Amino acid sequence: MKEKLIAWILSLVVAAGGTGCAVDPGQGTQGSMDVFDSVYAMAVPEFPEMAAYPEMGDGSDYDPAAWEEWSAQKQAQYQAAETYEGKLNHYLQTAVPALLTPQKGSVNAVCSPVNVWFALAMAAEGAAGDTQKELLDLLGVSTVEELREIAGNLWTANYTDDGANTCRLGASLWMNQDIDFKEKTLQTLAKDYFAASFRGEMTDPAFSRAFKDWLNEMTGGLLEGNIEQMDDFNPDNVMALATTVYFSAKWDNEFSEDRTFAETFHGTKKDADVDFLHSGREGTYYWEDDFGAVQLPFTEAGSMWIILPDEGTAPEDLLGSGEVLSFLSKDYGEKNCKSLIIDLALPKFDLTASQDLKETLTSLGVTRMFTGAADFSNLTDEDGVYVSSAQHDARVKINEEGCEAAAFTVMMLSKSSMPPDERMEFRVDRPFLFVVTGIDGLPLFMGLVNQVE
Repeated sequence: MKEKLIAWILSLVVAAGGTGCAVDPGQGTQGSMDVFDSVYAMAVPEFPEMAAYPEMGDGSDYDPAAWEEWSAQKQAQYQAAETYEGKLNHYLQTAVPALLTPQKGSVNAVCSPVNVWFALAMAAEGAAGDTQKELLDLLGVSTVEELREIAGNLWTANYTDDGANTCRLGASLWMNQDIDFKEKTLQTLAKDYFAASFRGEMTDPAFSRAFKDWLNEMTGGLLEGNIEQMDDFNPDNVMALATTVYFSAKWDNEFSEDRTFAETFHGTKKDADVDFLHSGREGTYYWEDDFGAVQLPFTEAGSMWIILPDEGTAPEDLLGSGEVLSFLSKDYGEKNCKSLIIDLALPKFDLTASQDLKETLTSLGVTRMFTGAADFSNLTDEDGVYVSSAQHDARVKINEEGCEAAAFTVMMLSKSSMPPDERMEFRVDRPFLFVVTGIDGLPLFMGLVNQVE
């Protein structure tokens, strides 16, 4: 199992397709080779090769066989999606309002619910007892067997790398080489979640470097700044569990750069003049009691919904009420809609957000895995393993050609130290002194406190 890693996860790294890709996720692999001397690959699942999207042009180069192969591939994705229809509704209705709560100091928010779902599902595979139950309750399933089935089909339905569009879902485990992990769970994560497993010296800077490089590769470099700000591993860390998603697709009808010009966006804090994309074309307008919506299709790769609350209704209100998610779950025939010419004016945007999932998940009832009561006995027999931190970062940007987006979720599993047997109380409830020292130990500040008000 412990074959030394001699290539930069070649079976996991795929070239980006689609529009406006600032960094090719398949580039830079050889430049990372020197950091893998102490990293061992335990399990490296292979991503499937996909049939290329048949670019027909003027029709003279039409290849029936290529079109048939690609169409069969796409049909298999639709069939996989049908198997879990409605099974994520509980998770989405519960988690999305919390995930899209703007972080302190920000007025915007962005997240990847699917990316977080995969991280929570993988954590549930390693958990047991009440720790596992809390995760399964949030995910809206009763057993890990059901979870695995959904995960496999969810991955199959979304994974795309056909030269025209890219949707890559990645997962990996970065394990402390001094800790024994259960092979059965690692193999389950590799088989059903396409999770790669790596072992190394947790305190070796090269191990942290390899982990960050993997995150960068799998997110197309879109979140490099966020990733580089992450702390390196420390001696208490047992494992880093990471999931990623990278998405790149072209609009089915691209916007003309000639029709991009500045207009005023009326924000909650202030008005701002920004570049707007414009188009006037036949489309479908959808509506509910408190909002209107238009759908912008990608070329054989889903779509982007733009949902505009009615005057006097805030986006947060729609999320809190569940109206938006209920609307999205409806079939076409169940939606209020009308075909007409839509003159669309949409601001170009590039949103990035980072959030502490520990706080978010705790508010949703997932608490035990963050405490000394955590049970990860399906993953390891080590005592005191718990999730010490959980971070989710996402970025979405659009332009005239299409959309590019990426996200990652990292859960850090650590080992809690055994508390000492003796205990004392140090209650500072009477006059005291304080001293602030410099790096040389000399007092920079000293004080006497006789009264606190």
